[in-house]
Formats: sequence, structure tokens, C-alpha cells
Amino acid sequence: MNRNLKTLAFALFTWALGEGLFLYLVPLYLGELGASAAQIGTLIGLSSLAQAVVMIPAGFATDRLGAHRVLVGGWLTGLAAAIVMASANGMSLFAAGWIVYGLSAWVVPALTSYVISQRGSLKPERALTWVFSAFSAGLVISPALGGLIGEQFGLRASFVVAAGLFGVSNVVVLLVRPQAAEVKASDYSDTSLLRNRRFVGLMGVVFVAMFALWLGIPLAPIYLQERWGARVAEVGLLGSAASLGEVALALFLGSRPPRKAFIALQAVGLVYLLILLSTGQVGWLALGFFFRAGALVSRQFIDAISARVVAHSQLGLAFAISATVSRAAGVASAASAGHLYAIRAHLPFQLGLLLIPLAIVLTQCFAPRPGGREAKAGP
Repeated sequence: MNRNLKTLAFALFTWALGEGLFLYLVPLYLGELGASAAQIGTLIGLSSLAQAVVMIPAGFATDRLGAHRVLVGGWLTGLAAAIVMASANGMSLFAAGWIVYGLSAWVVPALTSYVISQRGSLKPERALTWVFSAFSAGLVISPALGGLIGEQFGLRASFVVAAGLFGVSNVVVLLVRPQAAEVKASDYSDTSLLRNRRFVGLMGVVFVAMFALWLGIPLAPIYLQERWGARVAEVGLLGSAASLGEVALALFLGSRPPRKAFIALQAVGLVYLLILLSTGQVGWLALGFFFRAGALVSRQFIDAISARVVAHSQLGLAFAISATVSRAAGVASAASAGHLYAIRAHLPFQLGLLLIPLAIVLTQCFAPRPGGREAKAGP
């Protein structure tokens, strides 16, 4: 990797160190501030909705303003949100900061676009996995550290320390240089991307695959406690195993063709579900959660496939659509999982076992194959 990508990776690492300190503590802190369970659920949902809504505008901004400007703006937005959350004395102010923090996810299309433009001789999938693995690495230790800080000094202290780390990350990201020549959307109109049949077909496959992979994720902690009697500390350990899985799977598959890697990540999702339904032994569950990380890592390879079939001037918008489709599938699968779990606890996981093979077949049949038009080609 060149200097810019190394610097960006370090900025992501320090950001993840901060985010992990409070990410799993938000429901607990909202409870301390007086929020009811319904209000907590609503606020978390609003943050997810904010992330989904902002993606398409962020893609347009990336293609028009350049990835670097969007990156800096997003980093500053996240820092401002963290300061608001850390200084909040009541639920209303904290909720405002939390929703704005969700909006800072608009950097995702710019991140992907910048990495692709700066990758040099690296293949898209290798560059993406190396850079984004730095973020996953930061999340390996920070949740446990955040819990210790919150336990010793109060939950607000975790947000205060996180804001400090975000400040460091902002300084680092300012050291990332803009591209020598920012790519502007000039060769193709925005609507032409929707006439790109290979890209649109890929998005259909992505929705089915991500829906299937996410079915077994939202209610897994509750299932572990109710079915296997898992303790809170064990659930936290499994979260660390998932973060390790993100790093290891991304790096291991980063040199593979992205289409094959995407299929492999769906296959390991089957392993996760089988283990979850079969045993409550922590060692086996840790292995399952290690493979569960494939649902998150898949996004990097989806974008690597997209980069091969989309015009370079439309990459920001393409990555924004990809992120929106993935998040929409996650929202739909979470809602479905909740209804299925209410009927019978194991139904979401069993349905995932049925749908993932279908998604693998669809990926094999309809995901763009190597040897087609590259990103520089038009739709």
C-alpha cells in the first residue's frame, strides 16, 4: 500500500478504537439517562435509518466533490457528534448526537472510492480488505476496554475517551492527500448506472445474499442466553471472536477473485448457523462467530465486484447504492427475524440455512464473472 492508504488505514484504526469504547454501551447509557426500552429501540433504529438515507446523497457528493472532501467532512461530523454525546446531561441531547453520528456514515462511499483510486497496482479486493481490516482490528480490543472504563469511571467516561480518540483520528485523516486529479462524473449520466444490467443484477443478488446472511445475527445474543444459558461475559468474548474473524477472513480472501470470495463468505455463514443451532460450548460458538464475520466482510468484495463493471466516474454512486442495498437487506432481515423468533426461537436460523444455499446459487449464476468490462468501461 502507498502512503495515503497506510495513513487512511491508521485513521480507521484509531476511529475504531474510539467507536468500540461505546458502541455496545449505548443502550445502557440511554437507560441511565431515563430512556424506556421502546425509546432505546427507536433511537437505535433511527441511527440505522440515518445511515441508509444518507448513502445515495453521499455517493453523488463523492463523484462531484471528490472523495477526499467527503472523507474530511464525515470525520468532522463524527467528532462533533461524539462531543455532543459525551457532554449530554439528558436523553434529548444525547439522542441528537447519536443520530448525527449515524449520519457520519456518509463517508462509506467516499472511503471505498478513495481506496480504489489510490490502490495503484493492487487489485480492488486486496486494497479494500487491507484498509478496512484496520478498522476491524481496532474493534478487537476496544469493546472490552470500554466496558472496563465504564465500570470503573461511569459510562460517560467511555464517550469522553472515545471523543479524544476521534480527535486523534481527525488529525490523521487530514494527513491523507487528495487524489492528484479528483474524478468527476462527466463521461456518463447518473441515470446510466441504473441501465447497467450487470450492476443492477449484482444488486439483486446482494439483497438476497445479505438478507440470508443477516437473518441469524440480530437475535443471536438472546438465543444464546435462552437456549444455551450463555453469560454476558461469554457473549462479549464471542463479539471479540467476530472481530478477529473480520480481520482474518478479509486478509485471507483478499487475494482471491472477489466473486469466489463472496461465495466462500456465504458458505462460512452456513457454518455459523449450524454451530449456533447445535451446541452451546463456548469454543465451538467462538468458531461460529469467527465465521459469522463473513456477513460484514462480504461488503468489501461486493464493492470489488462493482468496481469491475461500473464506470470510474460513477464509483461513488455505485458504492452508495451497494451500501444502501446491503443495509436495506439488513433492516428487512432483522424485522423478519424478530417475527420468526416470536413464533419459534430457532426459525430465523433455520430459514437462514435454507436461504444461503439459494443465495450461493444466484451468486454463481448472476454475479458478474471475471473477464468482463472493467470499471473504466461504460454501462
